[in-house]
Amino acid sequence: MNDRNGSNAGCALIGIVVLIAIGIVVIAFAPWLLVAVPLIIISVVISLVLLADVTSDDVLVNSEELGGYNAWRIKMLNPLRRAFTKPPLLQVPSVHVTYDERQMVKQASKLTTAIAAALKANPSIGADSARILEQANEVPANMATALWRLCRLRSIKRTVDARLQDGLTNQTDMVALDQQIIAEMQRSLASLEQLPVSLMKMEIQQTDRPVQRLLAELNETNQHLRDIDAAYADLRGAQAKQ
Repeated sequence: MNDRNGSNAGCALIGIVVLIAIGIVVIAFAPWLLVAVPLIIISVVISLVLLADVTSDDVLVNSEELGGYNAWRIKMLNPLRRAFTKPPLLQVPSVHVTYDERQMVKQASKLTTAIAAALKANPSIGADSARILEQANEVPANMATALWRLCRLRSIKRTVDARLQDGLTNQTDMVALDQQIIAEMQRSLASLEQLPVSLMKMEIQQTDRPVQRLLAELNETNQHLRDIDAAYADLRGAQAKQ
């Protein structure tokens, strides 16, 4: 047993000596490798992480606050994701909203991919395809914005004292706005779900449903989501006056 341990220790000592010798040779003949090799390893690791983010099918980036590092990261990655025909990343709140509410945004983003495929398969739409896809892509982005409004609304609601008359009034208004935001997000998701079917019917049945009608419906959907900002601003303004 002692002989075996001594043999292992000897092998380990020889290995250490060999490594030291290699290090001396590198320093003597190629000192630049001491810097180049770690930089290459770091570059490879960063590239693999970046590639994973660019090619991932997951579009949600959860954050406690809007903006910050995640917003910068999304801004840098989305042009690369477009080159890979991946839907853009969307920043959504990780607090004060539910998993199902975040999933509505994710589902909307997935639907834009289906819409893009349906438009590509129907060349009869022509130049209007780009406009339809642009409007469709706005929907999940506007839904993500609405989700941040919902997050802030629920955060403020926790601070309202419902025992006071003004507090009770504010809380009632907040509950109504909360329900409005959820309803508009559900309505927007339903509108997107119908669009691939409509495009497929136009392709298969050669229906003459006007493209302008599709664009008008998408524009109306986005406008409803943008109106949430106005309602939220009105509520904050009313609170500030009290």
